[in-house]
Amino acid sequence: MSLKRFMLVIIISCLAIAVPGLATPLPTSAEEVKMENLSLIPGGDSVGIELNTNGVVIMGKNPEAPAGFLKKVKEGDIIKKADGHSLSNVQQLSSIIQKAGKKERPLSLEMTRGSDSFEASVRPYQNESSDYAIGLYVKDKISGIGTLTFTNPKDDSFGALGHVIRQPGIANSKEVDEGTIARSNVTSIRRGEEGMPGEKHAEFDVSSDKMGVVSINSSFGVFGKLNKKDAKLEERSALPVKRAADVKKGPAKIRTVVEGDKIEEYDIEIVENNPDSKPSTKGLVIKITDERLLEQTGGIVQGMSGSPIIQDDHIVGAVTHVFVNDSTSGYGVHIEWMIEESMNK
Repeated sequence: MSLKRFMLVIIISCLAIAVPGLATPLPTSAEEVKMENLSLIPGGDSVGIELNTNGVVIMGKNPEAPAGFLKKVKEGDIIKKADGHSLSNVQQLSSIIQKAGKKERPLSLEMTRGSDSFEASVRPYQNESSDYAIGLYVKDKISGIGTLTFTNPKDDSFGALGHVIRQPGIANSKEVDEGTIARSNVTSIRRGEEGMPGEKHAEFDVSSDKMGVVSINSSFGVFGKLNKKDAKLEERSALPVKRAADVKKGPAKIRTVVEGDKIEEYDIEIVENNPDSKPSTKGLVIKITDERLLEQTGGIVQGMSGSPIIQDDHIVGAVTHVFVNDSTSGYGVHIEWMIEESMNK
């Protein structure tokens, strides 16, 4: 069986696990990307990412709620308005629920499921804490661990992950967009095994370790601006980038963190390069060859998503997926597509 036929998982470790979006053609061709004189600072830093949802997302249902209402809603549905008021956080929804409950009247909700909109009505009930509830577990943010791919020293922009972040159950990635990126500290690694990808465990605090603001959540990664000068990044030398067509099969390296915040380089092999296909998060097939990384992690693990791929002292791409049945191998996205995506938004 060829590598391409293995099952895949996306490798950002999220509190609510992210699902990879299908890559879509970009509006401009590869030749139009202004890369000739572009040099970027390579990442490899472990980062925590917290993105806002455009509304309040249903994460679960409590069977105590009215049965008719529970049948109408699903996990992943987004509550846009409650009693005509637009929602941006859970606290707003809770306040409106309490008001409706005290007045003993039904609460009207305007919701979306993918591209469809619908309405639902529910009468709040008192829970065991004597607060009013509607039987839904909800959240307004999505958090996860990934890897910084690059920063641009000319304008302090950055790119990370190499793929979209999408809440499970949400069909439209546009419902998850702006947010914050912060440095994270890797506390442990769960090794990957056949049929079970490994995972980085890390801690981060966006209030104290904030690096920048995320403004784009797209098929080719998350992008934004650093909000302050970062001493660790300023210590590094910028590297030129390679177009997809110039990437070669053969030895390369990835930069990533497996303990604390220490970035190390590890040997890999670029097994396949597919530059002529449409822009994709799977344009490169890579294999981990470094015995140190294989010993520590078993190969590619969740949380390595975005780890920059370096070949001949050029940034050529970023790690995006791991093969479930072979954790030593996975896919990468060409850096060209990440740059083009960030320029076109």
